[in-house]
Amino acid sequence: MKRIVGRKMYDDQTKYYGDFKVPVINFDLLDKNAVLFRFRWISDTIDNLRTGGSMCYNFLDVGTFNGVMAALAATKPLSPEYGLKPSLDSGTTVDVDALELHKGSYEASEALAKQVREKGYKMAVHNVSLEEFRTDKTYDVICACEILEHTRDPFFCIEKIYDLLEVSGH
Repeated sequence: MKRIVGRKMYDDQTKYYGDFKVPVINFDLLDKNAVLFRFRWISDTIDNLRTGGSMCYNFLDVGTFNGVMAALAATKPLSPEYGLKPSLDSGTTVDVDALELHKGSYEASEALAKQVREKGYKMAVHNVSLEEFRTDKTYDVICACEILEHTRDPFFCIEKIYDLLEVSGH
């Protein structure tokens, strides 16, 4: 990272939130129009970036919970205006990373990610907090809904998101 060194989030999120089981979403039954409003809004925002000349090649979903937003981003074609269908072979899909610290949520999102990868899309789920996440990648779009209240140092997280964001990112 450019300016920051790691800080720890809560040592064990499970002791604060319990070890609840998160249901696994069936990718084939995922109705893109029936998801939460914020997911549709983020999905539409990614589409609208294209009209302004921006593209979303790399997407980071922080606090993915069950992986639905990450799965929606992974299945977005890069250039729908040219009729390109999402395809791993042609390189026309968004490369998605998702972070989830809670064990039950991680397991559910990883199960969904496996279904997404079996369909030929790119989605990786990491069982790590934003504070502990390490990568050399930068992201065109970062989605971090309802996560700051779960962190020990929200300002650090905002700075880390800024550092992970591509120069022209959103």
